Amino acid sequence: MLGLPLLLVLVMLFGLDALFEPERLTQGNWWQSAVMVLISVLQGIFAIWSMVLAVANLAEAHRFSLWRAAWTHLVVLIFWILLFTVPAVYLMDKGAI
Repeated sequence: MLGLPLLLVLVMLFGLDALFEPERLTQGNWWQSAVMVLISVLQGIFAIWSMVLAVANLAEAHRFSLWRAAWTHLVVLIFWILLFTVPAVYLMDKGAI
């Protein structure tokens, strides 16, 4: 939820086309670049904080220790990454993508 206002600021500064043409983010004034870096850092902080909260909620809901919840979260994350990257790499090797 915290990232949505940052996305709106990004759209107001760079326009809606910046979401579909990322090269527009590098073209502009120095202050636009500074705001883009600030927004990126804040979104990274929010992403890490949401992972911390997700692990804490998992630990509390299932009465796990925090370490067990962290490992469970990590295993699920690795599973989803492999589920999507292995077929994509296979298809790229075949020339389908």
